[in-house]
Amino acid sequence: MAENENEQQPPTKGLPSFQKVSRMCLVLTLAGIALLALGLGEHITGDGTKVPITTDLHYHLFWAGGFILITGFTGMKTLKDETLPPAWMFIVVFILNVVTAILSVTGMILCIVGLATIKHDEPVVAYVMDSIEIVIYLIALGLTALLFRIAYLRYGYQGQCTIFYNDAHWQ
Repeated sequence: MAENENEQQPPTKGLPSFQKVSRMCLVLTLAGIALLALGLGEHITGDGTKVPITTDLHYHLFWAGGFILITGFTGMKTLKDETLPPAWMFIVVFILNVVTAILSVTGMILCIVGLATIKHDEPVVAYVMDSIEIVIYLIALGLTALLFRIAYLRYGYQGQCTIFYNDAHWQ
């Protein structure tokens, strides 16, 4: 018991509570599902036939939805999963966050290029949707950084990430 009292706890000042972040992750996951559904939708033409949507706008919706879904789910797993030792959990979260961050930045670049190449005769909705997607990617990127910070404080702080030299205390 005395050992536990002397252990230094990770600093949490300035970070939102786990409950708030968990709620943000849930909202992000639901937003990802909604964007995926929009991206996989069908378009009803003037004569009433249904055709799969293959426009640039819906491709970006699908892309954004998929990786925002990954970000939100990763966040929920980060905050709730205790099945792995802290060191392994830190590495898993780190890898998933790096992949999600790279894909979020890639999607954001695609949206910026899409905004730059929109022709003047296209509807205003193309501008609006690309702008909304850029904001969504920025939110996903910010949440990814926040989740990594929380994972570091929870699993990798002050030598808890001992996977490379001593994992015996988890057996």
